Amino acid sequence: MQLYFKDFCLDCSKIHIADLVLEAHDYTLGHHHDFYEFFVILEGIFVHEWDGQRQQMSKGMYQVLKPQCFHRVYALETAPNRLRNIAIEKQYFESLIQPVAKLIGRKMWEVDELGTGAFEQFESKSQKLIQHYEAEFASYVVESLLMDLLLQKLYEGDEERKGPSWLQAACKKLEEGQLMEEGLQAFLTSCGKTQEHVTRVVKQYYQMTPTELINAHRLKYSCTLLTTTKESIVQIAYQCGFNSVAYFNKRFKEKYGSTPTQYRERYRKTFY
Repeated sequence: MQLYFKDFCLDCSKIHIADLVLEAHDYTLGHHHDFYEFFVILEGIFVHEWDGQRQQMSKGMYQVLKPQCFHRVYALETAPNRLRNIAIEKQYFESLIQPVAKLIGRKMWEVDELGTGAFEQFESKSQKLIQHYEAEFASYVVESLLMDLLLQKLYEGDEERKGPSWLQAACKKLEEGQLMEEGLQAFLTSCGKTQEHVTRVVKQYYQMTPTELINAHRLKYSCTLLTTTKESIVQIAYQCGFNSVAYFNKRFKEKYGSTPTQYRERYRKTFY
């Protein structure tokens, strides 16, 4: 399906903003478009499929998409599942990003995540845009929103957003599936700090304990394995550091509202 900017921006605006709300396991039709867009997950958990790639996205995660990118989204959570989408006319978007495009490079199109403060700022600004839409006002707000996102990509190593470099490095290993089998002790060793210091800093930046952070990454990584491999549930549970399949099933269902087997089957039914 092909979408054209002129078809839903009849007031000559260069911007269109709207929320997409999906019930659990609903999905959008795959489509192309002749404009740029970026969207931010406000609630719930989605799987985003674009140009042959797939990634699970949760609250605060966002992505910028090029014209003619083929994509669709699938809602995983029970409810609510909501993302905020901003479509921008092609020439206008390119004029906005021209000053920073070369500096950001390929990172422009990568899935990224807003920190707590940045997410709250995005939600507040974009909500005002929805409530008080006027063409001139909208342009200022969208330029501000877009620059916020692009500057974050430019300075995504910023300590204020993700914590000190040693914590970022350890979390990066978790995201890549490392440290999970060994658990807390391996995470602390990777951090190179005392457990008390790590606990204090993790709570400061993530509002959870190191064990809770590790378990969150374990569940997230298990979703990747469930949807990209043919490994058994038992293999995935142990690979992600769960010593009991029953406990893995329990935690997974608490988080995603379904068992790992049900999650895998729904995903395959939607995307294959």
